[in-house]
Amino acid sequence: FLVGSGMGLGPSVASLYVTEVSPSFVRGTYESFIQIATCLGLMGALFIEIPVKEIVGWWRVCFWVSVVPAAMLAIGMKFCAESPH
Repeated sequence: FLVGSGMGLGPSVASLYVTEVSPSFVRGTYESFIQIATCLGLMGALFIEIPVKEIVGWWRVCFWVSVVPAAMLAIGMKFCAESPH
């Protein structure tokens, strides 16, 4: 539930942040990268699920794999520029 909520809210919040802090001449490019990263993340999750579905408690493996990018994001947010608003 938490991972799904994060995947649902993440791209829209990231697009809003990028719109506020990026220069106008590259704004569309940055927002395209967010959409590409979201699609690649979903595809990666599907490919991770294929080999681990045979493991008992496979959802735990999927959860811990999703913790890695979440932790990287949490650490990276500390170094982000402040939003003008």
